Amino acid sequence: MSSPILQTPYYTVSIHKHVVVVIELTQDATDATSDKRPSNIEKIVRDGTVNYYEEASPNTMNDWKKKLGKLLVDNVVKPQMESWGDKFKYKAKSFILLDFPGNYKLYHHYKGDQHIPRKDTYLIGSEHVAQFRSPYEFFLHVKWLMEGKPLKPDSTPACGCCYCDTSVTQSDISKRYNLGHISHKPKKKGRAPRPETAIPIPYKDYTKLNQSASTSAT
Repeated sequence: MSSPILQTPYYTVSIHKHVVVVIELTQDATDATSDKRPSNIEKIVRDGTVNYYEEASPNTMNDWKKKLGKLLVDNVVKPQMESWGDKFKYKAKSFILLDFPGNYKLYHHYKGDQHIPRKDTYLIGSEHVAQFRSPYEFFLHVKWLMEGKPLKPDSTPACGCCYCDTSVTQSDISKRYNLGHISHKPKKKGRAPRPETAIPIPYKDYTKLNQSASTSAT
């Protein structure tokens, strides 16, 4: 059983069985296109090395969605409710972004020695940013999507992520929002943080989210 909490043109928020808050984005809350996805998605060995992408594991996707859910409730949902004269009074135990914005896809990237390749995780699809290396990097960009994708006078995204706003680094953002994760903005491409192990969650079985919360990073 679910109850609606908030609805805007770009997202809806509901609470399930009084314990799980779910954020669902609308089709308009995206800046991604499918043609931005990588083409090298098959494992091909050349001279003992590989360089390919594969869809991220369910555990990794759940980990990203839970972390994003908590950040977005604290920094988008609650402020929006307060601006409308309401308060977020729900004592939920879990928060989750139901799915990534349209045409975004999370990948594992394998590169290097075919037997022990380096493994990084990237969220890909944005027309403005080549890739996001962690939910912490993506947090302010999806916040921008949920706020209607406002633009600056020069028609560039009025987004606070470290890629759209080059005046800040990810370290600055992590400190400002007390993310508990400090990473430096790469010049082009860097190592992605390895996701913590999460218990697989059956699709749309929201009660399972609460059961797995204790073994998943918040």
